[in-house]
Amino acid sequence: MSVKIAVIADLHAGDARLNGHIRGDIADLLLARAVFWLNAGLRPDVTILLGDICDDGTSQTAPSWYQKIKKALDQVKGHTIAIPGNHDCPPDEFYKIFDRPGAWLDVKGVRLVPFI
Repeated sequence: MSVKIAVIADLHAGDARLNGHIRGDIADLLLARAVFWLNAGLRPDVTILLGDICDDGTSQTAPSWYQKIKKALDQVKGHTIAIPGNHDCPPDEFYKIFDRPGAWLDVKGVRLVPFI
């Protein structure tokens, strides 16, 4: 038995381009494209969104970015897990927007253990 796992990391969503090459200003659009591809082609059993979802999770615009990212992530077919990174807001704030994962998730006989 096999499990397909998709991992997306380091979106660094934000209002500005970073260092001229990171496009945090279109992170929600890039994620929406990835979600379309995941649903149409790869069809993972679980999609994991790893940290640094926002470039500065404490900025005034971070809550709206988190909502945009959550909206795109909600379109994924199958299980999803979101884990905050060092650029994100504190976990208690992060999990007011994203679903807090349980202690583990069993998918097709494979146990995934998310942790911060």
